[in-house]
Amino acid sequence: MDPVMKFLPKWFFHQNICMVLEQDMRFLSSQNEILMKEMTPVGKMYINLGSCDTWVLEYRKWKDRVGHGMPYYFGHSSISLPNDLALVEQYRAGLDAGILASVPAKGGNADIYASNPIN
Repeated sequence: MDPVMKFLPKWFFHQNICMVLEQDMRFLSSQNEILMKEMTPVGKMYINLGSCDTWVLEYRKWKDRVGHGMPYYFGHSSISLPNDLALVEQYRAGLDAGILASVPAKGGNADIYASNPIN
């Protein structure tokens, strides 16, 4: 362990881990938009690294096995798109999506909700 890290309290690491997770939001929102536009499963568009994406890969494979009863899902080798979108984002993938995703609370800026009362 780094000597400097020994002097930092544990709450410091818990407080700052959200910054790392928020950085993934721009990728995830862009990825969902691309998957829906291309109608392609995740395994055909993205390479899962066995060293770090093991749990994500197994989760996607599990969705392939049991996802056929779900309203929609993104599996590793199969996909089922929703009939009605519950949330339509105003911003597209790219710089606008990155700016929107970097705001602390996603949904706080200019989201448009579709008129579907059951979702």
